[in-house]
Amino acid sequence: QANTNKKTSIEAKVLDAQEFVTFYKLLLRRPEIEALFSKYAKTSLCTLTAGELCSFLQKEQKMQNCSIEHAFKYIDMYETTSAKLQERMTISGFTNLMTAEDFDILNTRENEVWMDMTQPLTHYYIHSSHNT
Repeated sequence: QANTNKKTSIEAKVLDAQEFVTFYKLLLRRPEIEALFSKYAKTSLCTLTAGELCSFLQKEQKMQNCSIEHAFKYIDMYETTSAKLQERMTISGFTNLMTAEDFDILNTRENEVWMDMTQPLTHYYIHSSHNT
């Protein structure tokens, strides 16, 4: 899909720099995030306003205390295109927001070792089933 120029080099298809960027973006596509974005982008099909972002945060993320100021803060933090100047969020910024650690469903405390792990392995309780 990315090799639009159909260039070849010694019987192999190759990508130029622009096609490689296209290929990279295809790898990063998240259809589920795009569907959410489309659901809330009512004013413009390619950007979310702060109000639309706030509506998404309230309805989907259950952030009941969300305000327009929160939406502006998220736009400022996660939007990387010139849409930030218009206080809008593109699909790229929305993807950045949804994949950020702040919106991670996992407990980030579990990423760190917080227990005493200096004892021999036999000193720890190991839970396993009969199928292990």
